Amino acid sequence: MTDSDHQFFQKFNFSKEQVRKYVQAAEKDWKIARGSDVADVVFKFSYDAILKPAVYVAACSGLRVRSVAGHHIKLLEKLSEVIQNEDAFYVANEMRQKRNIDLYQGGALITEKDAESYLGFVSSVFESVLAKLPME
Repeated sequence: MTDSDHQFFQKFNFSKEQVRKYVQAAEKDWKIARGSDVADVVFKFSYDAILKPAVYVAACSGLRVRSVAGHHIKLLEKLSEVIQNEDAFYVANEMRQKRNIDLYQGGALITEKDAESYLGFVSSVFESVLAKLPME
């Protein structure tokens, strides 16, 4: 872990059950996203469903994320690094930016096409994470 990573992560020994809960929580959000026909709901739950595998990736590395400004970016970087897909960071970061606009700046327009695209992206990333770091 680099010096700058200490700002965002701390070493932690997770139990197998704790780590498994991150995947289960991601699966729950992913299921909600897939089951909705409301673009905003699909988007919001897709975003949560991308963050939770990122937390799982960190936990598998013995790192607990700190709740500080910028920690979502660091989680998405770690996720992209582990699944060896640089594009995953860019798409996930785009989602993060849209989520921030929606939350902090009065709303972001999420079309059905956007929501579908993000949901497909989350599905592929989720599969990549479990292929690299299968649950025990």
